[in-house]
Amino acid sequence: GRLRTLVKHDTVVMIDLDHFKRVNDSEGHDAGDRVLVAFSRMLRQRLRATDLVFRLGGEEFLLVLPDTPTEHALALLNQMRLKWNAERPLLVTFSAGIARIDDGDLDTAMRSADGALYAAKSRGRNRFEVVTPSPDASTAYPGSGDRAADNGVTTRPSRTTP
Repeated sequence: GRLRTLVKHDTVVMIDLDHFKRVNDSEGHDAGDRVLVAFSRMLRQRLRATDLVFRLGGEEFLLVLPDTPTEHALALLNQMRLKWNAERPLLVTFSAGIARIDDGDLDTAMRSADGALYAAKSRGRNRFEVVTPSPDASTAYPGSGDRAADNGVTTRPSRTTP
């Protein structure tokens, strides 16, 4: 369907709720369900009608943002984080990996975004990692580098496989 129409200027975002298993284990699955519903509602309130949201299972989500530069996706995630942290049910935060569909290949972009998500989680969670299309991450978008890392954002060069 709509995923087949993705183009070079689209951005994918992989999101995972941090320490979600603790909610289910300590508060029960009903509490976990309430967190998922609240997070889904927040996503829908913040996204455009043309944006796509998929729950990939458990507490992981895929966003597809048509014609969206990575810096705009990052700004959107920061707005979401502010709203979510203000309302944060059971102290659950979220991490994300952001990648651009540079060659029109959704699978490659999803793998890149997933790798960036994994890096965000391994660097402490409640942060975002941006895969940049060029090896020079320092010029990827305004605010990259040390100042961005202080805000829970790191840029990562994309890796191409031969």
